[in-house]
Amino acid sequence: MRYSWIIKLNFLILGFFLVIMSISAFKQGKLNPYIAQIYSWMLVPSQSPKPQDRQINTAPSQEKVVINLCQGKRVRALERTGHFKLFQKGYRWLSTNLDMQEINFLTLEKWLGKYCTITVQLLNPLYAPQFSASHFPQFKIQFIGDKDIQIQETPQQNLFLFEGRPIRSAQLQKAINELEQILKTN
Repeated sequence: MRYSWIIKLNFLILGFFLVIMSISAFKQGKLNPYIAQIYSWMLVPSQSPKPQDRQINTAPSQEKVVINLCQGKRVRALERTGHFKLFQKGYRWLSTNLDMQEINFLTLEKWLGKYCTITVQLLNPLYAPQFSASHFPQFKIQFIGDKDIQIQETPQQNLFLFEGRPIRSAQLQKAINELEQILKTN
């Protein structure tokens, strides 16, 4: 009899800590979007997102984060699907748009130095835009001997999906546009 009370008490304590941890994760935006949707309906029913508002309202948080796109590693290639692909061969940067066009090494290294770290605004995962990813380009950064970074562009200006999380960044949009401009002027 005594052991059953100890087991019940342990499960109650465990359940209490799991609820506290999940509420904390929900407030920080680190919770799985489906679970967060349930919590938002339970905790704030009057402010839960309506399906028709999902694409319009991105509910920005006040949290601004600096993302290091280079991760202290050597960049091997840059690609925007359907637009361009750049790769490094020795000390030369080459573009495979139509032919093997050489890009000014110094210009591209300056671009990498300028946009290696970008400031982004984290958005609530509940309000991630619904779109067909195949219709919009991906910006990929490939590293020597490490995993790639993929940033999915969306139909909305300055809105991206970074590692599955919606972010807003005018600086990232400017970086991609500047890189395309470098390719056009070279």
